[in-house]
Amino acid sequence: MSVNRKLPKDDEEIHWRKVTVAEGNLRKVRQMIDRRIGK
Repeated sequence: MSVNRKLPKDDEEIHWRKVTVAEGNLRKVRQMIDRRIGK
């Protein structure tokens, strides 16, 4: 999907919500890995 393409407002909001959720999940995974490594 092209980011430069203009999205309808609803699609844009859904897209950014997915991005935010994905980033949150990545942070949780990194924290789990850091704890396992013992940082």
